[in-house]
Amino acid sequence: MLLSDLRKATGYSQKALAMKLKMKQPSLSKLEHARDMQVTTLQKLVGALGGELEIVCRFPKGDVRLVQFDRTLTVGG
Repeated sequence: MLLSDLRKATGYSQKALAMKLKMKQPSLSKLEHARDMQVTTLQKLVGALGGELEIVCRFPKGDVRLVQFDRTLTVGG
């Protein structure tokens, strides 16, 4: 699913989501069409839509969920 499709499916217009993210609508449009972006940027977009981002690596012997980028991860205790 494309980010723009996800945004539409959650009932947001570009303008409304951009306001929620405190950015300009053209900037959000560029993000939606980007082929590459930082994980933190994607986390913010998904979070603003009410979701959580998980990163899963698929291998022939099984899937591995990366926790390095989890917002709730605490290091050292």
